Amino acid sequence: MRTCKIGFLFAGVCAVLLSSCCTQVECEPEISEIQLVNFELSEVDSIGFTSYQKSSNFTLKVDSMLMKGTLRNPLRNEIFISLSKVIDINLDYKIEIFKTRDVFLLNNFKTKRASCNDCFLIFPVDFFNVVESYDINGINQSGNNIVLIKQ
Repeated sequence: MRTCKIGFLFAGVCAVLLSSCCTQVECEPEISEIQLVNFELSEVDSIGFTSYQKSSNFTLKVDSMLMKGTLRNPLRNEIFISLSKVIDINLDYKIEIFKTRDVFLLNNFKTKRASCNDCFLIFPVDFFNVVESYDINGINQSGNNIVLIKQ
């Protein structure tokens, strides 16, 4: 009986240890929002969001929509654009803040391969592409978050 209890305890400890080494990561992190910095909420109630065919020099329009910024954290004045569709890295984008006349051109998305849901005992490991960098108005930005700063 004592051997049985020790066996169950050992099996339980092993299960906890093995599951803790595994990572549970969303395999396709998508960009579904854009942060606006140094803007007032009253300035971002009318935003043009237009997508273009990649490398068309922003001439071959794919889609456009009118959006507005929303205040997420009033204490920190965090304003975001919540997108109705995720950013497609195979397109270029033009974002116009009409009240301030700021224009942001987003293109040249670069990705890297990353793993998710991997565990040394489970094969195969899942892979996905994550945005590593992109350009805003010709200036390279690194990371998977799009941040637009008022000019």
